[in-house]
Order: sequence, then structure tokens, then C-alpha cells
Amino acid sequence: MQRTKRWGLLLAALMMVIAAAPATAATGSSSAVVAFADQETPVGTSQLIRGEDGVTARFQVAGLLPREALTLWWVVFNDPTGCSNPCNEDDIFVNGDPTQGINFDGVEAADIVVGYAAGTVASRSGKASMAAAVEVNAEVSEVLFGATPLLKSASGAEIHLVARSHGPAIPGVVAEQTGSYAGGCEVYLNPPEAPDAPGECGDTLFAVHLP
Repeated sequence: MQRTKRWGLLLAALMMVIAAAPATAATGSSSAVVAFADQETPVGTSQLIRGEDGVTARFQVAGLLPREALTLWWVVFNDPTGCSNPCNEDDIFVNGDPTQGINFDGVEAADIVVGYAAGTVASRSGKASMAAAVEVNAEVSEVLFGATPLLKSASGAEIHLVARSHGPAIPGVVAEQTGSYAGGCEVYLNPPEAPDAPGECGDTLFAVHLP
């Protein structure tokens, strides 16, 4: 009985030591999803969890076209201190205008990298949910621009999640539509225009997660 009591006291002491030990806790943030065409009206929600070695994201929206094909993209500002403040389209495009091309000086200053996160097809009621994860210093399947790897620091990066519409899902082409930037694209639109016909593609929705 005495030995059992001693083991109980030792176990209790060990649990107190473990509880008091420092640990790296994950941190999370939530952000509304809005359309580039209307940035005042939320159309969904997003969550970002930052761990020591990477991040995970969830992106949920409604009000889409029935069976609309989507891709989700990480837009990672690895050095937010290099942004024009706040980090936005001005850092990515010349004068903030996609039609004027990439602002390479801005991309370099904020160490911006854009890469593939996930893809899906919306339900017939126009709802969609996408989830993705990326580790620090890991490669992703497609990078549009920026110096890889995609994510240099899980805690220090500002991360924008951007949804790209590939128009209505096309039988036989869905894998390409949901798996790559140009999948199923014949006509490229820029915000605030939004795809609504087969073959049309354009960035439509986004959410911002500050470091």
C-alpha cells in the first residue's frame, strides 16, 4: 500500500511538471470572405490555424453558381513590413491593376508568393467548402509567381486566401478546372467581372488573415 501511495505521489508530481512545461500552441484567426466586386458584404467565412511548422485553412462560401468550379490560392506576404501598408493589390500588380502586369518590385519587397491550395465544385445550391494545408519551406503543386518556397514563416506571414472561379463545371474537364490556375479557361476576366459561362475564369472572392 505504501509503494502504491509513493507511485501515486510521483505520478501527480510528473503531471504537474508536464503541465508547467512550455509548449508551442497553435493560434487561429477567422475572417469574412468577400467578393472583389463587393467588399462590404460577407458571402462566407474562413479560418486559418498557424502551427509551428505550417498553416491550415478552411474556406466556406455561399451564393455561387450551381456546380461552379473553383480553385483556392494561397497569397502569402512573407514579409508584410515590405508592403505598401496594408498589403493589397498594389503590392502585386502595377498600380493595383491586374491588366497592367505584375509589380515585381512590390512582390520582391514583401516576398509575395502565390500558390495552389485546393479546388472543388459548388453544390447545386451554390455552396462550397475548401480546406488546405501547407508546411513551412514545402513546395506546392503550382506557383504563379514569387520566390519559392511558398511559406517561410507560419507566424510572421500575412496570408490572403483567394478563390478563383472557373465557371460552370464542364464534364470531362472538372479535374483541370479544380486543379490548376488555367484549367478550363478560354476567357480571362478581371474583378469586378465574374465568370458565369463555360470557359470563363477570374478571381472572385478573398479573405485576409493578418499575422
